[in-house]
Amino acid sequence: RVHGGTDWTQRLKTVEFKTTKKEKNEQKKLRRDWMTNYLVCALKLEKYEEILKSTELKMIFKWKLQTAKTYYIRGKAQSRSGLYREGIKDLEMANKLSPSDSSITFELIFTKTKLNEENEKLKQIYSENFEKVAELNLKDINENKVEKNKPKRKKD
Repeated sequence: RVHGGTDWTQRLKTVEFKTTKKEKNEQKKLRRDWMTNYLVCALKLEKYEEILKSTELKMIFKWKLQTAKTYYIRGKAQSRSGLYREGIKDLEMANKLSPSDSSITFELIFTKTKLNEENEKLKQIYSENFEKVAELNLKDINENKVEKNKPKRKKD
């Protein structure tokens, strides 16, 4: 305990340290590195949704301290969560920052392949549904022609 009967940790919280802008940036970079390591662990555990919702990832991008690794982490998490277009954007940025990293290149190819597969599935679904709608429309048109051409019965 400190003089005055208060806990020293409480007093320490009120102490303001004078830091330069350069020191603050260094502190942010150290925090970014710690947060990035945490996110790498979450990535290895395949906790993609947790990564995308994480405060750590949001802080890194808010502070504008992104690296190829942070773009890769977010891009892979988006990709594995089915957000292929968003994932491709981040993975392309990671690839731009670190073009020789084979894991980034692999994930980018994987994500583009998944997006193409999804697009093909959607095309198939839409074309099948379009054909069904077209058939129904033709059937309706033909039935209407038959109805119009039928002689009307006279009511007695």
